[in-house]
Amino acid sequence: MAAFQVDEFEVSGGLPPVRWGWLVAIGSVLAVVGVVLLARPFKAAATLALLVAFALLFEAIEMLLDAKYLDKPIWGYLLGAIYLGIGILAAVWPGITLWSLAIVVGVGFIISGITMLLIRKDVSKFGVGGLPIWGGILSIVAGVMALVWPGATILVLAVILGIRVLFTGIALIAAGFAIRSAG
Repeated sequence: MAAFQVDEFEVSGGLPPVRWGWLVAIGSVLAVVGVVLLARPFKAAATLALLVAFALLFEAIEMLLDAKYLDKPIWGYLLGAIYLGIGILAAVWPGITLWSLAIVVGVGFIISGITMLLIRKDVSKFGVGGLPIWGGILSIVAGVMALVWPGATILVLAVILGIRVLFTGIALIAAGFAIRSAG
């Protein structure tokens, strides 16, 4: 396919003119946070609310920057706003109880999972295969688990969040490199 020039970005194959490096960077940060949550869930227990906030704020930035490239940008902006709202809430509420965190994160994950499934066709053009589908399903499952089992140990919540954040990071890294190789 012939490449075309958009601003300072050269892309091909109909992929959006995004800075692939940002996707890889944000994906890498999210993947590291996911690994920390999975590798050291008890250490993460003391700072789970801050790790939740950190991960969701990075996801919000990524989604808000890329929403305009979706066929229906409103879904991307909605998803970014959900991540931003939950991330800010977790960051500014330092004394949040485990139960409250589980409810806030659970509702947010269910809504974001549904939204991810709605935009799966839009993001599949970034060369990430079925990752958006699995990400949406994982978000819904994690959200339901957090709501049904809010009294779960911090270990369970850290592992659930770690898997979800690691998965999102890998998807962003894959999308960034797919865009780079298309250019």
